[in-house]
Amino acid sequence: MKRNGKSAAFLAVSAAGVGIFFVYALLYCIGIAVKDGVTEPRHWAELLGSAAFQTAFGNTCVWMLVFALSVILLALGIVYLLDDTPGTLYLLTVLSVAVVIPSVSVTSVFSGFPQVVEEHPRLVLFVLYLWKYTGICALILKAAASGIDPQLAEAAAMEGASKFTFFRRIYFFQLLPHVKFLFVFNIIGFFRLYRESYLLFGAYPPQPVYFIQNYLYNNFSNLNFQKISTVSVLMMAALAAVNVAVMKLGDRHEAV
Repeated sequence: MKRNGKSAAFLAVSAAGVGIFFVYALLYCIGIAVKDGVTEPRHWAELLGSAAFQTAFGNTCVWMLVFALSVILLALGIVYLLDDTPGTLYLLTVLSVAVVIPSVSVTSVFSGFPQVVEEHPRLVLFVLYLWKYTGICALILKAAASGIDPQLAEAAAMEGASKFTFFRRIYFFQLLPHVKFLFVFNIIGFFRLYRESYLLFGAYPPQPVYFIQNYLYNNFSNLNFQKISTVSVLMMAALAAVNVAVMKLGDRHEAV
């Protein structure tokens, strides 16, 4: 009984923390955005017509998908081409360490090439993103690929299927549940890329890499909580729509 009481107390504290700092904050943010849209619809019109918001929202939606899909495709190619040996697993484990290296250390390397950073900001962030997340994605996919029945490859080879056909028709769909998870994981990673972007370009980066994170931070500095709440709700709706579309598309292909 005492042990159950202690467990319940710890769970109650955790539930209270989540309720206050996440659920309540989220509902409060949604309430502000909805109330502002109903009582002051011109604020929504001004926000949607703002050039800064349109640039940030457009860049985020487009390049979030490009970055996430590029990492997944590169990780899939690495996993498929590398042999199933202990050395491969060790190599991927070493590569996955990049995701936990401090942002300051990472950006200090790129800061040594100021001309490249200034002239090609989008390429710099793209390379940095690939370097940070390809290793961990490849490691996860390699662990998942170890569960694929090797007889599938043998049967495909006996039927005359090429390696590319086997990858496209069988291998990819065997890993599809993990690919869907990695898509969500990489979207989160894209938003965490703001730290590196801020260290390289400051609060007001060049237009090609001006993302919604920069827009939110700048409005937070100006204490414009209504805009922050409204933009947050719009981004939540957009991310929810993208994730639902990916899950539905994956479920449809898994059912085939």
